[in-house]
Amino acid sequence: MALARRSSSLAFIGLPNSLSSPMATNLFLRSTELAQHREGDLVVVEQDDGKFGVFMHELGMMGGGLGEATAKRVKRVGSGAEAATLSSTLITSLPSSSVLQSTYLLPPQSILTTLKGQSFPPSQHLPKGMHTLLIDTSTLDVEVFRSVARQMGEQTNGGTGMVDAPFLGGLSQAKTGRLQFLVGGTQPAFEAAQPLLNLMGNRVTHCGDSGAGLSVKVISSLITGINQIALSEGLLLGSRLGVDSKVLSSVITNSSAQSWSASANSPIPSLSPNPPSLNGFNGGHSTTEMLNEIKFALNAATSLGAPLPLGYSAAMLYENVCDEDVEGAVPGEMKGKGRKDFSVVYEWLKERADGGVESWGSEEGGGEQASK
Repeated sequence: MALARRSSSLAFIGLPNSLSSPMATNLFLRSTELAQHREGDLVVVEQDDGKFGVFMHELGMMGGGLGEATAKRVKRVGSGAEAATLSSTLITSLPSSSVLQSTYLLPPQSILTTLKGQSFPPSQHLPKGMHTLLIDTSTLDVEVFRSVARQMGEQTNGGTGMVDAPFLGGLSQAKTGRLQFLVGGTQPAFEAAQPLLNLMGNRVTHCGDSGAGLSVKVISSLITGINQIALSEGLLLGSRLGVDSKVLSSVITNSSAQSWSASANSPIPSLSPNPPSLNGFNGGHSTTEMLNEIKFALNAATSLGAPLPLGYSAAMLYENVCDEDVEGAVPGEMKGKGRKDFSVVYEWLKERADGGVESWGSEEGGGEQASK
């Protein structure tokens, strides 16, 4: 009976992330749409009482009230090892490559500790020979993920299937189940993960083998981050030349200069429908997150010998935006503009232009500092 319940149960690890909580909520509330998970438990890994309480409150709010039946299905545990005992499918949403490694591999509380230490029969709901499905939705280093996935497969004698499934979209899309998932892994593992990802998103794309989802995600972030800087520079130059910003934006969005940044994420609030700039650049995708994702792309490029000159320039600029001194900032935490949507790079550039700096290159590097 316990093994049968494990086969139909789902686990989620990583609730403190602002996007993962609504993702887990949609997953749990909609899991009854899948016959194989209708009677299973909903296992949450969370040690903090307050954070677990917030999640249960959100689960009730999004579900129109937390019914007794749903509440009884939610099981709270303290580690991945415990979650792997109770669930045949585990979804993780983690903040860094190092946390991914410890969650999956580091004894005694890792997922691998349980999967190596106990014998589980293949699940009737998973591909042939597989007893556990692992879905990681984090955005992190591609090679670190591939290494973890390889070790999970080898050390469980092929009993696990692991996919990388980072997503595109923000808080609004997470709450409404409209995220786009980019998946890397074998075809059987993808097919097993797809119905669950459809509960949290409205588009699921199989990008290729292990790590391919992450590869596509960081490439997308690289392009988007560069586009946002180019748009900011263009709008700032336009204002200095006396060009009406609405006229300039209209031409940009209807020409070869068009981009998602120009149509949906303008740093000038009146030029896009409800962009983060309308709310003081709050919400959206933080500058720190964008910087990290560009760095993942640069790491991959360095190991493969791929030249990314604009990528390095973009990373340097976003690093400067994130590194601004902020009074009272806590070391190691996002601060100032690093917390803001990455379109705030426009404000950072504008502040320097308003201060008389038209070029931020050093004299040693040949850059000139000109006044307005």
